[in-house]
Amino acid sequence: MAVNKTGGSSAPVAVVTGGTRGIGLAIAEALVAEGMQVVTVGTSEPTTRPANMTFHRCDISAEDEVTALAAAVEHQYGSVDVLVNNASVSARAALAETTLEDWTRVLSVNLTGTFLMCRAFAGLLNEGGSIVNVASQAGKRGESHILAYATSKAGQLGLTKSLARELAPRIRVNAVCPAVVETDLMLQHYAALADLRRVDEEAIRAEYLAPIPLARPQSAEAIAQAVVFLSSDRASEITGQCLSVDGGLVME
Repeated sequence: MAVNKTGGSSAPVAVVTGGTRGIGLAIAEALVAEGMQVVTVGTSEPTTRPANMTFHRCDISAEDEVTALAAAVEHQYGSVDVLVNNASVSARAALAETTLEDWTRVLSVNLTGTFLMCRAFAGLLNEGGSIVNVASQAGKRGESHILAYATSKAGQLGLTKSLARELAPRIRVNAVCPAVVETDLMLQHYAALADLRRVDEEAIRAEYLAPIPLARPQSAEAIAQAVVFLSSDRASEITGQCLSVDGGLVME
């Protein structure tokens, strides 16, 4: 993985939020495999921690914690080459049952948290650095029963494009949009919808996979490889884009 490294660490440094499980852990492991020193960020300890991967506990929706995180990373590494905003939460309910508390919690983590991380780390990113936001096709297409989540992901896409303009030419900013990745979060969504509709979970899964031309869910590893590509010099002419990694669900 070619990067322009000018900071205090001999290896390129990446920061990955939500990097302790699921898609985030796959991203962290893929970046380590590319020779990067990876800082994973989350509210719970990672299930695995290979060499060249460290962990910082941080609630990214809390401004003071993000500020402290950025200071700690700067003290340890001097600068950063890649920021991956992957941390995400959801709330499953129809409009009438969506509480303001759930709405606020989801927007605070998914959208405000992404903003806070970008603001805190933009000044630490080396020239030629990259920000990759893990968004969702729910942000492009809309999705019932996860209103706050879909809205937050649409906001991430707007933030991605706006920051790509503001931070150019020094930093590139892109997003990755998966559709169906069967992480714990997605499996919980299947179960909640099945309970709501009083059907089998497999029926919900089939409903989600039916419109995907490749007729399968995306793997966390596939999303990770897309992030690796967008983070690398191979994508040096790509910024402000929202890359669909969705088996063909959305064709643009």
